[in-house]
Order: sequence, then structure tokens, then C-alpha cells
Amino acid sequence: MRMWRGGIISRGLGDWMDVGPNPPYAQNTPIGLTSTAFFYLDLSLLEKMARLLGKEEDARGFALRAGEIREAFSREYLDPKTGRYGTGSQAAGAIALSFGLIPEEKRPAVLENLISDIQDRGGHTTAGDLGHRFVLLSLAEAGRSDMVAAMAAQTDHPSYGYQLLHGATSLTEFWDGPTRGHSQNHLMMGHLEEWLYRYLAGIEIDYSRPAPDRIVIRPFPVAGVDSARASTRVREGEVASSWERKGDEFLLTAVIPPNAAAVVAVPASSAAVVTE
Repeated sequence: MRMWRGGIISRGLGDWMDVGPNPPYAQNTPIGLTSTAFFYLDLSLLEKMARLLGKEEDARGFALRAGEIREAFSREYLDPKTGRYGTGSQAAGAIALSFGLIPEEKRPAVLENLISDIQDRGGHTTAGDLGHRFVLLSLAEAGRSDMVAAMAAQTDHPSYGYQLLHGATSLTEFWDGPTRGHSQNHLMMGHLEEWLYRYLAGIEIDYSRPAPDRIVIRPFPVAGVDSARASTRVREGEVASSWERKGDEFLLTAVIPPNAAAVVAVPASSAAVVTE
């Protein structure tokens, strides 16, 4: 079987463990879509690495190939009338959005399709191990962390709450959790953790800036959540963000290492109402 055709990679595991009657193999999203998208991502990362290493000729080669893949991806999978990629699955749209594979004028339609599909399913994902991370990231980057929080609060299948309700004490390989006899201690589907740290608590490291000036504290509070606290260690030391609501007040405490600098963004209607 040919693995490469006109810039499209046709082989791979696809969106492993997505939601459907016959896991683990991808059921909702074309395998070629995910394989090709991740090849594009790999090429984009290699271009950045080559530039950092001063290998400009290699960087240009990676950029040229990435551009060819980007054109082939939309030519193969985008329906320009509906703004849907592939089968129109959540994983397909979210991966295309997150990887920058979408023509700019089509981004609003693809995002709207993603949001509508989640809402039509009562706040549930259909994505698996590859796609679910980008479903959450696409929503968060679009300012819809409220939808991520609502999805995380679900307790019927498929959801993290369903796993907990049926006795899970660690992440499980299948969305079905302990109701299936597969791995009960797995890193798969752990993508919500990134949202908890990076968006809800608001800890982000901006690697485009030099250390020690790359720390960003920018929480995205959501309705129904009254407080959040997170901490992590970076090369410079511990970084922590803690916030809580008290009536109409939003109180944020940020901790950064000695001799480091951080950008701290406070969610407020205007700078005039922010006090330190």
C-alpha cells in the first residue's frame, strides 16, 4: 500500500481511541488527515529548530515542504462550502485550527462547526488521544474556556467524570474507563491538565522570549469555578498562580522566582479597576 500520495500520508493509527462503537482504531476522522497534519507540524518544528541552529538552507527546505503539505491538506480535506475538514469531526476541525492549516478566511466557519458539534452532543467530545487535546486548545484559544469547563463537568459517557463515577483513580486508556478491561493507568486523554494549568490557572511559558523574562500569568476564569491554584517548576524556580472570587472582586496572587520577570494579565473591564 502506498503511504504517500500527492502530499497526503495515508497510513497510521489515526485518532486512536476516539468515541464510537469499535475502539481503539479511529472511527470519526480519516487516518490520512491526522497523519498528514502531524507531518506538517513536524516539518514546521524542524524549520524552527534549523533556524535556531543557524542552518538556514535546511530551514528553507523544511518550510518549502511544509507549504506543499499545507496546500495538499486543504485541497484534499476541506469542503469550502461548509467549512468542514474530512468527515467534519471535532478532531479534524480542531487539528486543522491548532496547526494553522486553515486558510484564514475559513477559520470562523471551522470553529463554528466545532462549537456546534460539541453543543449538539450535549457538551461531549468525539475525539480520541490525538484529537482531544486540540479540541480543548481550539476552544481555549477562541475564548471559549467556558465550554471546556462544561465538558469537564460532564459525568455521562464520554467524559472524565464518567471515568471517576465508575471508580477510576487514574487516567484510563479508553473513555469507557473501568467499564472496559484495558489499561487503568494511562497517560492517554490527559489533555485537560494542560488547560487547568495554562488557561484556568493561567501559567504559561513564552519560549519566544529569553529567560528569565518568559513567564506569563494570565488566568481565564469561568462561570461556576470560584477559585483555582497551580504551581510548577521551571529552570528559574517555582512559578505559581492562585485566584479566587470574593463577591465582585477577583483576587490574583502570582509567585515568580527571584531575579525573574513575568507578564501578569488580570481579567478586568479596564486597567483603572485593577489594584495591587
